[in-house]
Amino acid sequence: SLSLYSILPVLFSATLAGCSAGGDLKNEDHYVALEAAEIAAEVAAATPAVAPTPSASPSTTATTAGPPYALVVTTTAATIASATCAGPLTITLTDQKSQTTLADVGYPIALQDTLGGSFYGASSCATVITSTSVAVGSSAAIVYFKSSVSGNSTVSASNNNLVPWTLALTVTPGTVASISLAFGASSTGVAGGCNALTYSFYDSNGNLSPLDTSRVVSFQSSDALGKVHTSSSCGNATSSYTHATGISTYAGLYYQGKTTGSFTLIGSSNGISSSTLVGTTTAATGSWFVWSGSDSTTAASCLSLTVSSADTYGNIVNQSSALPIRLSASS
Repeated sequence: SLSLYSILPVLFSATLAGCSAGGDLKNEDHYVALEAAEIAAEVAAATPAVAPTPSASPSTTATTAGPPYALVVTTTAATIASATCAGPLTITLTDQKSQTTLADVGYPIALQDTLGGSFYGASSCATVITSTSVAVGSSAAIVYFKSSVSGNSTVSASNNNLVPWTLALTVTPGTVASISLAFGASSTGVAGGCNALTYSFYDSNGNLSPLDTSRVVSFQSSDALGKVHTSSSCGNATSSYTHATGISTYAGLYYQGKTTGSFTLIGSSNGISSSTLVGTTTAATGSWFVWSGSDSTTAASCLSLTVSSADTYGNIVNQSSALPIRLSASS
Protein backbone atom coordinates (compact mmCIF):
# COMPACT_ATOMS: atom_id res chain seq x y z
CA SER A 1 0.00 0.00 0.00
CA LEU A 2 1.12 3.59 -0.61
CA SER A 3 1.33 6.31 1.96
CA LEU A 4 1.45 10.04 1.60
CA TYR A 5 4.96 10.14 3.02
CA SER A 6 6.36 7.75 0.37
CA ILE A 7 4.82 9.67 -2.61
CA LEU A 8 5.60 13.25 -1.58
CA PRO A 9 9.40 13.03 -2.08
CA VAL A 10 8.85 11.94 -5.69
CA LEU A 11 6.47 14.84 -6.31
CA PHE A 12 8.85 17.33 -4.76
CA SER A 13 11.69 15.92 -6.84
CA ALA A 14 9.70 16.35 -10.06
CA THR A 15 8.64 19.84 -9.06
CA LEU A 16 12.15 20.95 -8.33
CA ALA A 17 13.27 19.52 -11.64
CA GLY A 18 10.58 21.61 -13.37
CA CYS A 19 11.73 24.70 -11.55
CA SER A 20 15.26 24.23 -12.74
CA ALA A 21 13.92 24.13 -16.32
CA GLY A 22 12.57 27.67 -15.98
CA GLY A 23 9.06 27.08 -14.50
CA ASP A 24 7.29 29.48 -12.16
CA LEU A 25 8.22 28.36 -8.60
CA LYS A 26 5.18 29.99 -7.05
CA ASN A 27 2.74 28.24 -9.40
CA GLU A 28 4.57 25.00 -8.96
CA ASP A 29 4.27 25.21 -5.18
CA HIS A 30 0.52 25.63 -5.52
CA TYR A 31 0.38 22.68 -7.83
CA VAL A 32 2.34 20.53 -5.40
CA ALA A 33 0.00 21.43 -2.51
CA LEU A 34 -3.08 20.50 -4.54
CA GLU A 35 -1.54 17.28 -5.72
CA ALA A 36 -0.53 16.32 -2.17
CA ALA A 37 -4.07 16.88 -0.83
CA GLU A 38 -5.61 14.76 -3.59
CA ILE A 39 -3.13 11.96 -3.07
CA ALA A 40 -3.65 11.99 0.69
CA ALA A 41 -7.40 11.63 0.18
CA GLU A 42 -6.89 8.72 -2.21
CA VAL A 43 -4.51 6.97 0.21
CA ALA A 44 -6.98 7.38 3.08
CA ALA A 45 -9.79 5.97 0.96
CA ALA A 46 -7.70 2.99 -0.12
CA THR A 47 -6.51 2.09 3.41
CA PRO A 48 -8.85 -0.51 5.02
CA ALA A 49 -10.33 0.49 8.36
CA VAL A 50 -8.93 -1.43 11.34
CA ALA A 51 -11.48 -2.31 14.01
CA PRO A 52 -10.50 -1.37 17.61
CA THR A 53 -9.29 -4.24 19.78
CA PRO A 54 -11.88 -4.99 22.48
CA SER A 55 -10.66 -4.84 26.08
CA ALA A 56 -10.20 -8.19 27.75
CA SER A 57 -12.85 -9.20 30.37
CA PRO A 58 -12.58 -12.04 32.97
CA SER A 59 -14.21 -15.20 31.88
CA THR A 60 -16.89 -16.56 34.18
CA THR A 61 -18.01 -20.15 34.37
CA ALA A 62 -21.31 -20.88 36.07
CA THR A 63 -21.07 -23.65 38.70
CA THR A 64 -24.22 -25.63 39.39
CA ALA A 65 -24.47 -27.38 42.77
CA GLY A 66 -25.06 -31.10 42.73
CA PRO A 67 -27.76 -33.06 44.53
CA PRO A 68 -27.82 -33.13 48.37
CA TYR A 69 -25.07 -35.36 49.73
CA ALA A 70 -24.34 -34.31 53.32
CA LEU A 71 -25.48 -32.19 56.26
CA VAL A 72 -23.53 -29.36 57.89
CA VAL A 73 -24.50 -27.83 61.25
CA THR A 74 -23.22 -24.38 62.20
CA THR A 75 -23.92 -21.91 64.99
CA THR A 76 -22.80 -18.43 65.96
CA ALA A 77 -21.54 -19.51 69.42
CA ALA A 78 -20.17 -22.90 70.47
CA THR A 79 -20.23 -21.96 74.18
CA ILE A 80 -23.65 -21.37 75.74
CA ALA A 81 -25.02 -20.84 79.24
CA SER A 82 -27.06 -23.58 80.90
CA ALA A 83 -30.86 -23.21 80.89
CA THR A 84 -30.55 -20.59 78.13
CA CYS A 85 -32.21 -20.83 74.72
CA ALA A 86 -29.23 -20.91 72.36
CA GLY A 87 -28.98 -20.65 68.61
CA PRO A 88 -29.82 -20.57 65.91
CA LEU A 89 -28.28 -23.87 64.84
CA THR A 90 -28.37 -23.92 61.04
CA ILE A 91 -28.58 -27.32 59.33
CA THR A 92 -27.50 -26.96 55.69
CA LEU A 93 -27.66 -29.33 52.71
CA THR A 94 -24.41 -29.63 50.75
CA ASP A 95 -23.35 -31.56 47.65
CA GLN A 96 -20.24 -33.73 47.28
CA LYS A 97 -18.12 -30.61 46.69
CA SER A 98 -19.36 -29.06 49.97
CA GLN A 99 -21.41 -26.52 48.06
CA THR A 100 -24.76 -25.44 49.47
CA THR A 101 -27.53 -27.04 47.48
CA LEU A 102 -31.32 -27.05 47.35
CA ALA A 103 -33.59 -29.87 48.44
CA ASP A 104 -35.20 -31.68 45.51
CA VAL A 105 -37.49 -33.47 47.99
CA GLY A 106 -38.24 -32.91 51.66
CA TYR A 107 -35.42 -34.12 53.94
CA PRO A 108 -36.42 -35.10 57.51
CA ILE A 109 -33.58 -34.48 60.00
CA ALA A 110 -33.21 -36.41 63.27
CA LEU A 111 -31.70 -34.40 66.18
CA GLN A 112 -29.70 -35.75 69.13
CA ASP A 113 -27.26 -34.55 71.80
CA THR A 114 -25.12 -36.30 74.40
CA LEU A 115 -25.84 -34.04 77.39
CA GLY A 116 -29.57 -34.56 77.77
CA GLY A 117 -30.56 -31.18 76.35
CA SER A 118 -33.56 -30.40 74.15
CA PHE A 119 -34.14 -28.94 70.68
CA TYR A 120 -36.75 -26.35 69.75
CA GLY A 121 -38.20 -24.94 66.57
CA ALA A 122 -38.31 -21.31 67.73
CA SER A 123 -36.13 -18.91 69.71
CA SER A 124 -38.62 -18.93 72.60
CA CYS A 125 -37.64 -22.58 73.33
CA ALA A 126 -41.23 -23.33 74.29
CA THR A 127 -41.98 -26.56 72.42
CA VAL A 128 -39.52 -29.46 72.39
CA ILE A 129 -38.81 -31.16 69.07
CA THR A 130 -36.75 -34.26 68.24
CA SER A 131 -36.57 -33.69 64.48
CA THR A 132 -36.93 -31.04 61.80
CA SER A 133 -36.88 -31.00 57.99
CA VAL A 134 -35.44 -29.16 55.01
CA ALA A 135 -38.35 -28.34 52.71
CA VAL A 136 -38.35 -28.72 48.93
CA GLY A 137 -36.59 -25.79 47.30
CA SER A 138 -34.86 -24.80 50.53
CA SER A 139 -31.23 -25.37 51.49
CA ALA A 140 -31.39 -25.29 55.30
CA ALA A 141 -33.42 -25.67 58.47
CA ILE A 142 -33.00 -23.74 61.73
CA VAL A 143 -33.37 -25.08 65.28
CA TYR A 144 -32.53 -23.94 68.82
CA PHE A 145 -30.98 -25.80 71.76
CA LYS A 146 -31.20 -25.64 75.56
CA SER A 147 -29.63 -27.75 78.30
CA SER A 148 -30.06 -27.44 82.07
CA VAL A 149 -27.00 -29.63 82.54
CA SER A 150 -23.56 -28.07 82.11
CA GLY A 151 -20.63 -29.79 80.40
CA ASN A 152 -19.52 -30.78 76.90
CA SER A 153 -22.19 -31.84 74.44
CA THR A 154 -22.07 -33.30 70.95
CA VAL A 155 -25.06 -32.31 68.83
CA SER A 156 -25.83 -34.43 65.78
CA ALA A 157 -28.12 -34.07 62.78
CA SER A 158 -28.81 -37.06 60.53
CA ASN A 159 -30.84 -38.34 57.61
CA ASN A 160 -30.73 -41.91 56.30
CA ASN A 161 -29.73 -40.75 52.82
CA LEU A 162 -27.18 -38.08 53.76
CA VAL A 163 -23.81 -37.97 55.48
CA PRO A 164 -24.55 -36.87 59.11
CA TRP A 165 -22.89 -34.00 60.94
CA THR A 166 -21.86 -33.50 64.57
CA LEU A 167 -21.22 -30.21 66.36
CA ALA A 168 -19.37 -29.76 69.67
CA LEU A 169 -21.00 -27.41 72.19
CA THR A 170 -19.88 -26.34 75.67
CA VAL A 171 -22.62 -25.59 78.21
CA THR A 172 -21.45 -23.44 81.11
CA PRO A 173 -23.10 -23.43 84.58
CA GLY A 174 -25.22 -20.55 85.80
CA THR A 175 -24.43 -18.19 88.66
CA VAL A 176 -23.98 -19.59 92.18
CA ALA A 177 -27.30 -20.22 93.94
CA SER A 178 -26.50 -22.58 96.84
CA ILE A 179 -23.81 -24.23 98.95
CA SER A 180 -23.64 -27.90 99.93
CA LEU A 181 -21.60 -29.51 102.75
CA ALA A 182 -20.37 -33.11 102.80
CA PHE A 183 -18.26 -35.24 105.10
CA GLY A 184 -15.31 -37.08 103.62
CA ALA A 185 -15.39 -40.77 104.50
CA SER A 186 -18.38 -40.88 106.84
CA SER A 187 -20.92 -38.68 108.62
CA THR A 188 -20.07 -40.49 111.85
CA GLY A 189 -17.01 -39.42 113.78
CA VAL A 190 -15.40 -40.23 117.12
CA ALA A 191 -15.41 -37.54 119.78
CA GLY A 192 -12.18 -35.59 119.47
CA GLY A 193 -11.41 -37.03 116.04
CA CYS A 194 -10.99 -35.06 112.79
CA ASN A 195 -13.51 -35.76 110.06
CA ALA A 196 -12.77 -34.40 106.56
CA LEU A 197 -15.26 -31.75 105.45
CA THR A 198 -15.88 -30.41 101.94
CA TYR A 199 -18.30 -27.88 100.52
CA SER A 200 -19.34 -26.99 96.96
CA PHE A 201 -21.25 -24.26 95.17
CA TYR A 202 -24.08 -25.01 92.72
CA ASP A 203 -26.26 -23.07 90.32
CA SER A 204 -30.06 -23.24 90.39
CA ASN A 205 -30.02 -26.38 88.22
CA GLY A 206 -27.63 -28.35 90.41
CA ASN A 207 -24.50 -27.78 88.32
CA LEU A 208 -21.20 -27.14 90.06
CA SER A 209 -20.58 -23.43 89.63
CA PRO A 210 -17.16 -21.75 90.08
CA LEU A 211 -17.28 -18.47 91.97
CA ASP A 212 -16.86 -15.26 89.98
CA THR A 213 -16.03 -13.42 93.21
CA SER A 214 -14.68 -14.50 96.60
CA ARG A 215 -17.18 -15.56 99.28
CA VAL A 216 -17.13 -15.96 103.05
CA VAL A 217 -18.60 -19.27 104.20
CA SER A 218 -19.76 -19.43 107.84
CA PHE A 219 -20.20 -22.57 109.95
CA GLN A 220 -22.41 -23.28 112.97
CA SER A 221 -22.72 -26.59 114.85
CA SER A 222 -25.49 -27.67 117.20
CA ASP A 223 -22.74 -29.24 119.31
CA ALA A 224 -21.48 -26.40 121.46
CA LEU A 225 -18.06 -28.06 121.53
CA GLY A 226 -18.05 -28.96 117.83
CA LYS A 227 -15.75 -26.87 115.63
CA VAL A 228 -14.56 -26.58 112.03
CA HIS A 229 -10.77 -26.56 111.59
CA THR A 230 -8.40 -25.64 108.79
CA SER A 231 -5.84 -28.40 109.51
CA SER A 232 -6.07 -32.19 109.62
CA SER A 233 -4.83 -32.18 113.22
CA CYS A 234 -7.88 -30.10 114.20
CA GLY A 235 -5.68 -27.55 115.90
CA ASN A 236 -6.97 -24.44 114.10
CA ALA A 237 -10.64 -23.85 114.84
CA THR A 238 -12.53 -21.33 112.73
CA SER A 239 -16.11 -20.17 112.40
CA SER A 240 -15.74 -19.05 108.76
CA TYR A 241 -13.59 -19.49 105.69
CA THR A 242 -13.04 -17.24 102.66
CA HIS A 243 -13.48 -19.11 99.39
CA ALA A 244 -11.42 -17.90 96.42
CA THR A 245 -12.74 -17.17 92.93
CA GLY A 246 -12.55 -19.60 90.03
CA ILE A 247 -13.21 -22.86 91.90
CA SER A 248 -16.45 -24.55 92.92
CA THR A 249 -15.34 -27.06 95.58
CA TYR A 250 -13.05 -26.85 98.59
CA ALA A 251 -11.85 -29.92 100.50
CA GLY A 252 -9.33 -28.46 102.96
CA LEU A 253 -11.51 -28.30 106.10
CA TYR A 254 -12.16 -30.71 108.99
CA TYR A 255 -14.84 -31.09 111.64
CA GLN A 256 -14.29 -32.14 115.24
CA GLY A 257 -17.22 -33.03 117.47
CA LYS A 258 -16.90 -33.62 121.22
CA THR A 259 -20.42 -34.44 122.39
CA THR A 260 -21.90 -37.85 121.61
CA GLY A 261 -25.12 -38.11 119.62
CA SER A 262 -26.54 -36.52 116.47
CA PHE A 263 -25.63 -32.98 115.50
CA THR A 264 -26.23 -30.54 112.66
CA LEU A 265 -23.63 -28.42 110.93
CA ILE A 266 -24.85 -25.45 108.89
CA GLY A 267 -22.79 -23.84 106.13
CA SER A 268 -23.99 -20.49 104.82
CA SER A 269 -22.94 -17.58 102.63
CA ASN A 270 -24.76 -14.30 101.97
CA GLY A 271 -27.28 -14.28 99.17
CA ILE A 272 -27.41 -18.02 98.45
CA SER A 273 -29.16 -21.05 99.97
CA SER A 274 -27.43 -22.59 103.00
CA SER A 275 -26.67 -26.26 103.62
CA THR A 276 -27.42 -28.35 106.70
CA LEU A 277 -25.33 -31.44 107.29
CA VAL A 278 -26.39 -34.11 109.80
CA GLY A 279 -23.75 -36.21 111.55
CA THR A 280 -23.17 -38.42 114.56
CA THR A 281 -20.45 -38.30 117.17
CA THR A 282 -19.58 -41.45 119.12
CA ALA A 283 -17.66 -41.66 122.40
CA ALA A 284 -13.93 -42.10 122.38
CA THR A 285 -12.05 -44.68 124.46
CA GLY A 286 -12.81 -44.54 128.20
CA SER A 287 -10.13 -42.73 130.11
CA TRP A 288 -11.61 -42.18 133.55
CA PHE A 289 -14.59 -42.96 135.81
CA VAL A 290 -17.48 -40.80 136.85
CA TRP A 291 -19.89 -41.24 139.76
CA SER A 292 -23.60 -40.57 139.65
CA GLY A 293 -26.16 -40.70 142.46
CA SER A 294 -26.90 -38.90 145.70
CA ASP A 295 -23.96 -37.46 147.51
CA SER A 296 -25.58 -37.61 150.97
CA THR A 297 -27.48 -40.10 153.08
CA THR A 298 -28.56 -40.73 156.67
CA ALA A 299 -26.63 -42.91 159.06
CA ALA A 300 -27.10 -46.60 158.62
CA SER A 301 -28.86 -46.07 155.27
CA CYS A 302 -27.78 -47.65 152.00
CA LEU A 303 -26.45 -45.24 149.40
CA SER A 304 -26.86 -46.13 145.70
CA LEU A 305 -24.11 -44.95 143.42
CA THR A 306 -23.33 -45.59 139.71
CA VAL A 307 -19.82 -45.77 138.39
CA SER A 308 -19.35 -45.21 134.65
CA SER A 309 -16.46 -45.17 132.24
CA ALA A 310 -16.08 -41.87 130.38
CA ASP A 311 -13.89 -40.50 127.64
CA THR A 312 -11.80 -37.34 127.83
CA TYR A 313 -14.80 -35.14 127.04
CA GLY A 314 -17.09 -36.69 129.69
CA ASN A 315 -19.04 -38.88 127.30
CA ILE A 316 -20.14 -42.19 128.84
CA VAL A 317 -18.38 -45.12 127.22
CA ASN A 318 -20.04 -48.51 126.77
CA GLN A 319 -17.26 -50.94 127.53
CA SER A 320 -16.97 -53.87 125.16
CA SER A 321 -15.65 -56.09 127.93
CA ALA A 322 -15.71 -56.25 131.76
CA LEU A 323 -13.56 -53.70 133.46
CA PRO A 324 -12.52 -54.35 137.08
CA ILE A 325 -13.04 -51.42 139.44
CA ARG A 326 -11.32 -51.01 142.79
CA LEU A 327 -13.28 -49.05 145.35
CA SER A 328 -12.18 -47.42 148.57
CA ALA A 329 -13.98 -45.24 151.06
CA SER A 330 -13.13 -43.02 154.00
CA SER A 331 -15.44 -41.93 156.79
